[in-house]
Amino acid sequence: MTVEFTADCGTAQAEDSLQLYVPAFKRTTLVLDVEGDWPVLHKFSNNPAQWPQAAVVLPGNEVVFSLETASDYVKDDKANFYGFKCLVTGYEWSTDTYDGLKLLETELAFLGGMCSASLIKKDLILPPSSGKKFGLNKYNLVILKRFQKFFCGRSRS
Repeated sequence: MTVEFTADCGTAQAEDSLQLYVPAFKRTTLVLDVEGDWPVLHKFSNNPAQWPQAAVVLPGNEVVFSLETASDYVKDDKANFYGFKCLVTGYEWSTDTYDGLKLLETELAFLGGMCSASLIKKDLILPPSSGKKFGLNKYNLVILKRFQKFFCGRSRS
């Protein structure tokens, strides 16, 4: 599912916040218990830069909005605004087709089998070897000089 917040979301005080939770496990009862849920993102408060500017993709088909408020110690009636407005969009997978991960696993297993079968064929044609052996022997001197210049050439303070 996706959650998309509007631009006018905010809280009146820095202590007020909104936290999103997704369930850690499938619920067996209708009782909401936030302690067993996973928090999503961070707490959103009165700073507009903290609120998501784009849609947030959440796993599963359930989200819990927890708006936590503190006492009004400012006592400012003009600043008595808080809240959030969002659009939650759910998506449903087709049950008659393969699950995406199952399909990917099947394709990877097939590809791995084909590669393994072609590697153990007796008539496998390999590219011809030119007979040259490449090693680091001719480059050792150049590499050694660069390391010495880099590590020993600097003045130590």
